[in-house]
This record gives sequence, structure tokens and C-alpha cells, in this order.
Amino acid sequence: MKGLYSLIDSPVFPKNNLKKGSWVLSGTALVIFIFSIASIALAASEYSVSDVDSPPKIVRQMPVTFPPQAKKDGITGKVIVRCLISADGKAEKLEIAESEPPGVFDDSALSSLKYWQFRPGIKNGELVSTWVKIPFKFE
Repeated sequence: MKGLYSLIDSPVFPKNNLKKGSWVLSGTALVIFIFSIASIALAASEYSVSDVDSPPKIVRQMPVTFPPQAKKDGITGKVIVRCLISADGKAEKLEIAESEPPGVFDDSALSSLKYWQFRPGIKNGELVSTWVKIPFKFE
């Protein structure tokens, strides 16, 4: 435990300001603790689309590029992207939720979505980060 905690008797802390024998977080442990608390707070501010009063809305779309080889081969399909629409209206934490045929159109959908702009979700009158699913059809 010595690496994660230090006794107050260390020269870093004046003995008269703190109770003898008390433990405090120091160094790496303190950083990890603060990071963990920040992660919990961040996760708590992310909502599903069903939990917000007003869902995010698309303000600006970038056209999706049809992959040339898929077009040449006459392949059609769909991709559903799950992403977090941040409180500033950007698509973040993009992940493929569904892809048919697998892998053919994924990059096109993800590349396009990075440039889209959204009006964020609203909960209790405040702009909030909201998880959504966005479908793309390639025909």
C-alpha cells in the first residue's frame, strides 16, 4: 500500500495541520481517483434518446460516398451507426451497430457522419449528450 498511499507523517505535509496516522491519496492514486470520479460524472451526463425531452436533430449533413467497388458490383446495403451526439452538436464515440453486408459501407457511413452537425438533445431545459442510432441506406 505504500505506493498508493502515504502517511501524514511524510515531510510533504506539515504534522501540525493534519491528524497523526491519517491516510491521504498521493501521486498516481490521486490522479486515478480524480479520473475515475470524472468518468462517472461524464457517464451520468450521457442520456439515451428515450430519456431526453427533445432528441437531437440533424442541422447539417455531409453526403455519403458510395464505395466505387460496391457501386461497380451492384452491391446495396445498410449501416446503422450508434453514436453520442455531444452537447455541442457533434457526433462522437461512433460505432457500427449493424452492417449489411458487413464491412462494405461502414467506412463511408462513419466518414460522412464525422462532419454532420446536430442540435443537441435537451433534458430539463439543458443541452445534453445523447446516444442515438443513425441509419444509412446504400442503394
